Order: sequence, then structure tokens, then C-alpha cells
Amino acid sequence: FVDKGTIELQDEAIVLPKRAWEFTTAGGGSGSIHGRIRIPRVGKGRDALPELNLWVSNDRINPLLLAAIPVESWERDGPAPDGWPGTRMSTASTCMAALQMTGTVGIMGTIGSAQDGSTTLNLELGLANGAFRPRNGPDRLLERSGLPWPAGFDVTDVEATALLTDKLATLVKLTGKAGDGSVTATGTASLQTRDRELVAKLRNAPLGLWLTPMLPAGVRDAATATWQRCQAAGTFDGDLTVHQDATGADRRHASFQCRGIRFVADGQPCELRAPLGHIVIDGPTLRLDGLELEAIGDGRLLGSMQVDGDIALEHGASQALAGCWNIAEIAGPFWPTVLQAANLDDIARLHRRWNAGGSA
Repeated sequence: FVDKGTIELQDEAIVLPKRAWEFTTAGGGSGSIHGRIRIPRVGKGRDALPELNLWVSNDRINPLLLAAIPVESWERDGPAPDGWPGTRMSTASTCMAALQMTGTVGIMGTIGSAQDGSTTLNLELGLANGAFRPRNGPDRLLERSGLPWPAGFDVTDVEATALLTDKLATLVKLTGKAGDGSVTATGTASLQTRDRELVAKLRNAPLGLWLTPMLPAGVRDAATATWQRCQAAGTFDGDLTVHQDATGADRRHASFQCRGIRFVADGQPCELRAPLGHIVIDGPTLRLDGLELEAIGDGRLLGSMQVDGDIALEHGASQALAGCWNIAEIAGPFWPTVLQAANLDDIARLHRRWNAGGSA
């Protein structure tokens, strides 16, 4: 919405004087644009070559802002993509919508022209007071976006700086909070090919129900029900790198260190600790790297396990696992609760019925 503006028409230029063209955005922000658009004669027509300076502040992320993000060149079916702007969304705007991103946006930079007449961008973007609250909806937007982001894993107090050119988008830095923990990220995304990379670090981030949909289908429902019933909670540290090449093929590498999962079993406080080791996802393989687990029930050490090796997540991937365990105390509610979470209800019922005890 233009608040005021002055245009000077020259023979081969349209001039927007400085501080003379001001507008209000659909998200309630304010902005100004100045510079000129050269309109040199080309044959019987004219070309349009912008040389503009753009400034926007306090704009809220909103559907119109997302719809205005240009479709990436590798997605286009022509110079002017069908349905854009309007019904067609770019990959970037689809990802932002899938994350249910909110916050205040500022933009500063230039819109120019290359020697071949194409439009160039050189913009700095800032996000303040932001949040990501992804959820699964009937439109399956989060799933369709292809983002490696589980529904329900919220990040708040997001601050970010990005650079945008006509060829490349660069996430210079992103910081945010996940529960009492922190999230930082950097990344790049080509606007001409599918090449992109994201590097993220999570520290003391909360474990929650967002985790259980990522488990194998055979234990997913049982783990969700047990997590809810036992008031489970915990935290973890994680490092994630996602790289997509020009063909669109993904390569993901993630390393997690669980700080422990606390839960209540039949009124008894319990904890599954992981004092040593990492869980690593490297492409199609899940690797348990020197992982040590300790079972704690009512303040006592009930047992421990050491495990090392690979678990195949896809057919043909590496698989070789070795481990040992020492169960000092079988009695109590800890073990049947864990068995139920693993969808082994029959064994859990036998444990309770026989009032199992001893060690292993």
C-alpha cells in the first residue's frame, strides 16, 4: 500500500527520488524504494532495467509475503512461471509455510540489472522475534516440503540473518531456543539448481512426542502410548548436516548424544541414562558409536548395556551389531515399561504376572 510517491519521467528513465516513495506492507511494516528504472529504446520497443534501493522494516511474515518469493529458476517452466505470483508457491515459501514460521522481517539492499538485461538481487534479510511451530495438517505440507524437521519440534526466540542474490540464498546465522536448550544453524541454497546445504547444532534440546513418529512403524504406537502414560521427558545434543546435490538427491549425517530419559513407571521414578557414546545417522545407516546405557529405578542402578555397530535403515545398507548387558535387578516396574514401549506386551505381562526377579 503506497503512502506517498513521486515519479519523474525522463526520456530513457523512470526516476523514484530518495525518500519520496514510501509504502506500508500487508504485514504492517513500512518501507521505501528509490532509484531509477532505465528504459532504453530497443528497436521499436523499450527495455526495463532497474537500479533500485529497497528498505523494509517491521514486516510480519504473512501469506502475501510468502507468495511474493520468486520461484527458483530450476522449477520454472518459462521466464514467467505459471501461477506465480498467486497460486504457485516457490520451494522456499513452501518450506517457510510448512514450518509455520512467524516473526518480524527487515529487508535492505538493491535490485539491479545484469549486462544481459536480467534482473539481479543483492538483499540482506533479518528475522527477529521469530518462531517455528511445525505441525502435520490435512494438506501434509510438512511432509511434502521434504524438510528433515519433525512435527512438534518447536523453536522460539529465533533471530536470523540471510543474504539473497538472484543466484544464491545464504543463511549467515540462525539462533533460537528449543525448550531450555539452544539451536544454531547456517546454510546455503542455490536458486539456479537444487544444490543446498544446512548445518545445525542443538544443545540441551528437549525430547518429546515429536520423536516417536520417527521410530520404526512396528513400535511407533506402543512407544507413543508409553511416552504419554509415563510422563517421559529428556534432553539431547545433536549435530545435523543435510546436503542436496543438483539432482535433488539428499545426503544426511546426524550425530546425537542423549542426556537421559526420565519417566514414571507405576509411581516409581525411573531414568534411562546414556553417559557415553553417540547415535549417528549416516545416510542409510544408523550407527551406535560406543553407546552405553544405564537403567535407573528409584535411584538404584538396575543394569547397563554397551553396544556398538551399524543398523541398516534401508535395504542393502551396512548392518553389524555387537553388545553386552548386565542386569543387576530384574524386579520392579522399569523393565516391563521398557518392554511395552518396544511393543513387547506379552513379555511385559509375563514379567508382572510372575513377579520376576533376579539378575542377568
